[in-house]
Parts: sequence; C-alpha cells; structure tokens
Amino acid sequence: MIQIIGNDIKRGGIKIGWIEENHIFDHTGKKVAYFSDKEAFSFSGDKIAYIEGDYIVFPKNRTKVRIEDNNQFVSGLVSDMCRAAIRFVLG
Repeated sequence: MIQIIGNDIKRGGIKIGWIEENHIFDHTGKKVAYFSDKEAFSFSGDKIAYIEGDYIVFPKNRTKVRIEDNNQFVSGLVSDMCRAAIRFVLG
C-alpha cells in the first residue's frame, strides 16, 4: 500500500516521492504527473486517468477502478484524482 503522509508519498515506510500543489514528483525529484479535480496527466501531457461517476478510468489500458477500491491502494488526505495519479505513476 502507498501512503500519503503530509506531502510525502511512502511505500513500506520508504519515501518514493512527494506532492507539491498539484504536481507529483518521484524519489529522484523528477516531476512525473500533475492533476486537477477530474483528470490526471503524465508530465509529457498524456491523460493517464479521469473520473467518470464513481470510477477512475485509466485510458491507456482501458480499465475502470471504483474510487473506493483505489483508496485501498493509496491512502491519505488527498483528492481521489491525486490518489489515481499516484497509483498510475508510482504504483
């Protein structure tokens, strides 16, 4: 499970990245994604996820995940879209 603690993104207690405003960085400091309320994009600008009703859609592999189910993979006090972006780029 990935946990958001403050702005840090951790897995197994090890920091694997962090969040600054609406940007996600990996552990090396590389900006890997950004997100809004309803969409997330890779740093290159490709749409990596969006919210559709009660689901997060990952268009690259055409999968849908219930928002509730995604919360089991990424926990913390951040938006659903932020959790989806983190799962896609760091999960």
